[in-house]
Amino acid sequence: MTLFRYDAAITARFPEVVGGIIVARGVVNGPTPRDLAAAYAAEQAATLARLGDTPLSQVPSLAAWRRFPGLRGGPDAIPQRGGGAAASADEVRHDPEP
Repeated sequence: MTLFRYDAAITARFPEVVGGIIVARGVVNGPTPRDLAAAYAAEQAATLARLGDTPLSQVPSLAAWRRFPGLRGGPDAIPQRGGGAAASADEVRHDPEP
């Protein structure tokens, strides 16, 4: 069994932090509605335009994640999905439990 625990640096800075989990069964990921896909693509384009050539390591809201050990997977993994872009809703799939 995998045990989850916050890194000591996190609990030292945020002593009242709490974690949780949501288990969803029987949820089906259908096709992304066209208007949602268009809004998502527009936001991606706007974000890329704002960032320009700025490395993600220099974006303050993402750089903050790097100050805590064990948290780099989240924001740093986003550009690695979908060939350099965040995954679309259609690409995110849930693997059912065996």
